[in-house]
Amino acid sequence: MSTPVPAQPGERLAIRYAGPSGPTEGVGEIVALDDVTLTLLPDGAAPLTVPRAAITAARAVPARVVRPASPIEDLEMLAARGWPGAEQVRLGGWLLRAGSGASRRANSALPAGDPGLPVAAAVDRVQEWYAERGLRPCVQLPETLGPRAPGFRRPPDAVTAALTERGWASEAPTLMLVGDIRRMAPRATTYPLRAAWADAPDEPWWQLDGSDAGRRAEALAAPARYLTVREQAGGVVAVGRMTVPADWCGLTNLVVQPGKRGHGHGRWALEAMLAEAARLGARFAYLQVLEENTVARALYETHGCTAHHRYRYWAPQ
Repeated sequence: MSTPVPAQPGERLAIRYAGPSGPTEGVGEIVALDDVTLTLLPDGAAPLTVPRAAITAARAVPARVVRPASPIEDLEMLAARGWPGAEQVRLGGWLLRAGSGASRRANSALPAGDPGLPVAAAVDRVQEWYAERGLRPCVQLPETLGPRAPGFRRPPDAVTAALTERGWASEAPTLMLVGDIRRMAPRATTYPLRAAWADAPDEPWWQLDGSDAGRRAEALAAPARYLTVREQAGGVVAVGRMTVPADWCGLTNLVVQPGKRGHGHGRWALEAMLAEAARLGARFAYLQVLEENTVARALYETHGCTAHHRYRYWAPQ
């Protein structure tokens, strides 16, 4: 009789099992579980598949704690929960995401560890997987920002080499910014407009956000809170979207009405989002912003956000 497994796929488990050279231990996320085998994904390593009959002890363990100084893979996997796409498949430590094709984030592979097979073969599988769904193959490949910045458990140098050899090219360099909500600058003055929160966006929210049907579906793929800032007469001035994975908040879709920009509405909307995140128990914030968007970067950096790492999207040319 196999040892009961007190967790489900997606949760973390610690096991002791009879290995080829004697008693062995393993810890990782459960990625597959059936009556015969258990497959764990240890942090930064290849998948570990163990016969359930060989398991002598098993216990659920807490999810890995992610902090602003955590390795790049940890923060990327956390952020992937806030914009997951409609479909996700694990390829070892890699995460393959597919949606409507509207956003790169929801339609790209994220190499966040060992794929469990040679990197060249993993890239071939990525190409096949997206082709099967009628989507452009795409890989979101993170980069470190320097020796003093957070780094990798497993540097993706081999992935970069494999993509380059195939003639893929990078585009859209993007910064991942992080901040401690408790240290972010508070609002200094009383704001005259009204802020309202909802669990689903209404049509005026979508109109200012500018999302088409495909991007709407991708935004709704994860539970989120939606901010709408209105004038006293009812007109929408700004909107924002916020997810709260673990004790983090992910801020996306912060948009100010074009004719209302330059009057502090974006700053106040950001602070309203941070205040709501704190109320919900979040301690840290992350934002993804194009490196060339200096206006947005200045707003976030003024509120204490700093660059954790950069990523680019790689695709065939």
